Amino acid sequence: GVIASNSDALREAVTQAILSTTRAEAEGSRLFFSYVKGWWQTFVEQQSGDQEGDLPVKLFVIDESSRSSRFVCTFLSPIRAGRLLPSPRHAARFVALIPVDKRVAVGGGKAESWTTLDTFLTRRCGDVEAHALLLCSLLLGYGLDAYVCLGRVQDKDGGEKEHAWVVTLGGRAAGSRRAVGWDPLTGMSTELSEFLGKLRVSCCRSVFNHSTLFVSRQPFAAPTQIVHDLDD
Repeated sequence: GVIASNSDALREAVTQAILSTTRAEAEGSRLFFSYVKGWWQTFVEQQSGDQEGDLPVKLFVIDESSRSSRFVCTFLSPIRAGRLLPSPRHAARFVALIPVDKRVAVGGGKAESWTTLDTFLTRRCGDVEAHALLLCSLLLGYGLDAYVCLGRVQDKDGGEKEHAWVVTLGGRAAGSRRAVGWDPLTGMSTELSEFLGKLRVSCCRSVFNHSTLFVSRQPFAAPTQIVHDLDD
């Protein structure tokens, strides 16, 4: 009887602790969402009218579980591959070899959800965002200052489509940091100015990693005119 009583009391204590933690996490998520919503509203109000409609900016995205929206930074986590992938270029080649799966939503159009890193590696296929998230996480694991970039590129028909790529920022040269672009689908990496031309980037408005997100306020439409100096 004593053991059963203690067991019931312990079970009740654990249940209450879990409920308390869940409530605290839910409240924290609510407050963070309210903060980001206010920050975004302020940002939009400060932009000119012609820029507002041209912002391919994602702040919260649903993951494959489709249960709730997650802040984009939470999809990234530094991965240390060790001897499995001895250099960043090996990592880029590895990610590029993973097949591309263009996920389509029910009724047509692109699926508005992202897959987590473990799900992507388990499925062994994914869309361009999944490739970019994995590549950025691997580059972060090498100690590089890496960011996922979201924007648009020109397609073969002259139109535009959403795309994702990775940028790493190195030491300063001639007053600005050396920037290198990485294409997660081909493994190509080169100086950013050359990279943007090869990828036919038409717009880049946000960059983020596991701890920071930036949205450009620069008035230039051409990506080659944007200064990738995140320390100013």
